[in-house]
Amino acid sequence: MNTSTLPHGGAPQSGAPLPCLNINNSIETLPNAVRKAMFVLRENVDFLIQTHGINYVGFLTLTFPDQVINGKEASKRFNSLASNYLKRKFKHWVRVYERHKNRRLHLHLLVITDCDIRTGFDFEAVRSRNYSSVPPSLRAYWKDLRENLPKYSFGRHQLEPVRSSGSVMAKYLSKYLGKDMGQRSPLDKGVRLVGYSKGIRVANSRFSWASDGAREWRKKVSLFVALVSSKYGVEASFDGVRSIMGSRWCHEHRDYIASLDLGEHSNAA
Repeated sequence: MNTSTLPHGGAPQSGAPLPCLNINNSIETLPNAVRKAMFVLRENVDFLIQTHGINYVGFLTLTFPDQVINGKEASKRFNSLASNYLKRKFKHWVRVYERHKNRRLHLHLLVITDCDIRTGFDFEAVRSRNYSSVPPSLRAYWKDLRENLPKYSFGRHQLEPVRSSGSVMAKYLSKYLGKDMGQRSPLDKGVRLVGYSKGIRVANSRFSWASDGAREWRKKVSLFVALVSSKYGVEASFDGVRSIMGSRWCHEHRDYIASLDLGEHSNAA
């Protein structure tokens, strides 16, 4: 196996409930375009969590203090928040809008943090309003959000670690798209239900369901992980690669990954 051209590794980088989704909604009758968007969102979210590690992922719900029903107004506020605050506070984010039956809009985001916000967090205790297990890193985010979100005309909010696996969270978040199709309004015209911070998408909706390209990309990522493991002696996993190449390894080395010849390294993965 020739690993001489592998990129060099870098240093490791270390009131009432808010609205939520009934995740049992069926997607069988949704239009093909919506089902594709849901699939793409799942792929991107799942890959994002695997790349950065579940301990560095937060689930953030944002609401408005006033009756925001206009999608363009919601987008205007969020774009200001994303440009002036989110890009400084979080490494990456994925955003999904949700419209309730009362027509009010709110947002759900997955955010990538700079530090572990999950270790020690007792989900059941926090549900019972016992916050003794909340790590200092997460408390710092809570304080910062309380101080800054009102500046961008946002109201109540909630940030917690991801409780289950990345794949489960990816499916959960994608179902907001299907749910929202029943609540769409003329006021949503031109508003994208899903948004991503720059440079994090590994999938888009320009594909056929029998996508050879998607399968090939996954195989090349697996091959890259195997090659890095062989060359640097780390665990053959996303965590292993991240330990020497940092959390953005897939994004930074995407051109190299795409150039890999699966036939040449058929025995590597």
